[in-house]
Amino acid sequence: MRKKLKILIIMTVALGASSLMSNTVFIAATPYINKPFLAQVVRSPGVVIQNTRDYIASIGQGKQGIQEYQQQRIESYVAEQSGGGEATGSLAALPPPRGQDDFEARGYAQTAQGVYAKQDVSANTIEFYFNEDARFEKRTVEVNGESVEAWVLQ
Repeated sequence: MRKKLKILIIMTVALGASSLMSNTVFIAATPYINKPFLAQVVRSPGVVIQNTRDYIASIGQGKQGIQEYQQQRIESYVAEQSGGGEATGSLAALPPPRGQDDFEARGYAQTAQGVYAKQDVSANTIEFYFNEDARFEKRTVEVNGESVEAWVLQ
């Protein structure tokens, strides 16, 4: 009976530690390893405690707090990958997003099945990602009283 209790305690501690560490060892909400963080841990191991403290504080702010924390981790990763400067909003240093959580962590919203969009008002840009299975058809649509041919998502 004692062995089972010890195993249960060890598994609980391991699960708790990995759930707290996964948001720093891996880029939040993505399957990618955060290499700059691992290098930072080698130089100063106290960063683990600080990042864990920040993550726990973000949990207290609900889903919005966690999303802000994830966005902050991604921006810091991009800044460190681009030579230590400030993040410019470009996520070119990151591999392409793979799933809905990955898109949401990068600020995209799902507008249709397999279609994600992000608007940057300050840069006056709108970015779209289309799933490889997206199908388009050519239609005639009315825009300001004029007929215009456009490719429309099926």
